[in-house]
Amino acid sequence: MTDRNTDRLSLLLTFKAILQEGTLVAAARSRNLTQSAISKHLAKLRDWLRDPLFVRTAEGMQPTRKALSMVETVETILQGTDRLVCHAPFDPAALRGNAVIATTSEIRKRLLKELLPRLSREAPDLRLSLISLETDYSHQRLAAGQVQLVLSVNWHAPDTLMQRKLYTDQFVCVMRKSYAEEMGPLTPQSYAASRHVLVAPLGLPRSQIDDTLERDGLSRHIRLSVPDFHDIKPCLIEHGDIITLPSHVAHDLLVDDALIARTPPIVTPEIDYFMFWHRSFGQDQTNLWLREILSELFQSEPWYLPSS
Repeated sequence: MTDRNTDRLSLLLTFKAILQEGTLVAAARSRNLTQSAISKHLAKLRDWLRDPLFVRTAEGMQPTRKALSMVETVETILQGTDRLVCHAPFDPAALRGNAVIATTSEIRKRLLKELLPRLSREAPDLRLSLISLETDYSHQRLAAGQVQLVLSVNWHAPDTLMQRKLYTDQFVCVMRKSYAEEMGPLTPQSYAASRHVLVAPLGLPRSQIDDTLERDGLSRHIRLSVPDFHDIKPCLIEHGDIITLPSHVAHDLLVDDALIARTPPIVTPEIDYFMFWHRSFGQDQTNLWLREILSELFQSEPWYLPSS
């Protein structure tokens, strides 16, 4: 490899670092270079590719359209180079930089409990960042390498994303015991006539539950809608309310003895949780390693909550 090609390979590594880290300071840290060196690399990249590539904003260095169009090609080049020189086995302990996972609050809770301790043991210098799920499943940020993985139910994820199923849960209805006793058997009609609390992580005004009710000629009154499962507290479930949610989330609510879980009286789909990543990073060793860890983590125990 000529000196010129070696230099350009180093520039591509800097391009990837800026893209993923979002600032020159963080990119310098992840590459173990000075900020001055990173700035010089960026100047050379701009001259070589005849594009600004990154624009400084209050939120960090934002990639231009040209930069985003380069991501897959750059990643292919870097992964190919890694395979050529990969004499030693992958060592998580040598990882630096930032691993970003976009997901919802109920999954973040488990990641903090189980993933963080494992990363602390196996990759102590790797930073873990957990961010909120975006309405487009962070598609653009996955493509840019700014987010490594998305963990979510696949309601409407882009078909262009790669995915692996992590686990399956089921819906349960949580209500006050006093209301359950007063209502008697839970039927589609009594369910629809109740007041409902809706959790809408993606900001949608309705869910698949509403689609099912509509097919049966029914509709429900949503008294309260919140964006996050973390917002749901037992005190928000008043007499007359029902909240329909995944059983593993209901488990935390049922520490309140005043609440009870029942099986929904309507046909509800299973809740399949997936891990998503962009095809550009399908063979990236760090991404592969994270995917294997997460697969193990989410298959380590059952998620179903028995309901009455």
